[in-house]
Amino acid sequence: MRWPFPPVDAKTKFISTVSAIKEGLNFTQKGQLKKRLSLFTAAIELDPCRWEAYRYRGQTYAKLGKYNLALKNYDIIIQHAPPSADFLFERGLIKLLSGQSESALKDFSNCILINPNYASAYSSRAEIFTRKGLYTKALEEINILNFLYQ
Repeated sequence: MRWPFPPVDAKTKFISTVSAIKEGLNFTQKGQLKKRLSLFTAAIELDPCRWEAYRYRGQTYAKLGKYNLALKNYDIIIQHAPPSADFLFERGLIKLLSGQSESALKDFSNCILINPNYASAYSSRAEIFTRKGLYTKALEEINILNFLYQ
């Protein structure tokens, strides 16, 4: 579904990728996820190199429960954007929501390799270890969290 009235840059009268992204974020605040999705898709069609459009589209797909589509967007980001702990963490959360805990664990671990102080990644790893009954490993993650928060 394409949004019928793409945002127009007032100076150039051409469709602007940045304005499409900004408009998409406005629809997020209003809870209109399908419109948001169409705007981010339009931004990607205009400029396939704008990784933030893939990120927001991936987040939107995740909110709609379309985890496979969300993961495809994050895979594109992680392959082409500069390394980012945030991208790996967000993809890990989506994998966790979709039941891919082993793959999520890898993303959280890679996130920590990029940023050893990424507390949420340790917390997510502790959750996975607890679900698996690996309480000693979960406790190790919690101890790291305690150290980070001192």
